[in-house]
Amino acid sequence: MTAPFRVPVRVETERLVLRHWDPDRDVDDYHALIVDNADRLRRWMPWAAHEPLSRADHAQWLAQCAAWAEQGGRTFLAITDAATGRVIGSAGLHPTNSPRTREIGYWLAHGSVGRGLATEVVVALTEVALGSARANRIEILTLPDNASAIAVARRAGFHDEGLTHDTHAGVPMALWAAGHTWNGPCRVRRIAR
Repeated sequence: MTAPFRVPVRVETERLVLRHWDPDRDVDDYHALIVDNADRLRRWMPWAAHEPLSRADHAQWLAQCAAWAEQGGRTFLAITDAATGRVIGSAGLHPTNSPRTREIGYWLAHGSVGRGLATEVVVALTEVALGSARANRIEILTLPDNASAIAVARRAGFHDEGLTHDTHAGVPMALWAAGHTWNGPCRVRRIAR
């Protein structure tokens, strides 16, 4: 297991704010997002197989997310619209079995897709991973037929490494990676530690 790393509490891009989940403030927004997007999430996210769970389950999940963020390492972030503050999705930056490799995960509400926001999230988290999170390799795992996620990885400057069976999801996943030579577009405007 890798030594803990700290993901900033707030990362600002041109259109988004990525921030640590607040279990008290965010549970209703998170629960509503999952309920509204459960069918789409179940199709592409193996973790969502039993969604939507109850509000109480989601409150417990957000409390666990806050604990992980406090400990350092595995971190989940609310994706919010910078102009309105509305929560529009979730992202994560996580350790892997390799000490200097981090994994990025993300999902957006159906009304926020198709505008380049997922690419903005991935690019911002890649910048964070290569800086604050002390990584020299960043990975994205996606189901092989998820054309939208593959397009995001490609636009963010990741390269295709083929299928891997070594996944936490228990199913073969397409592996996209970027490393210390990554040359993606700079998206982070401000970081709050």
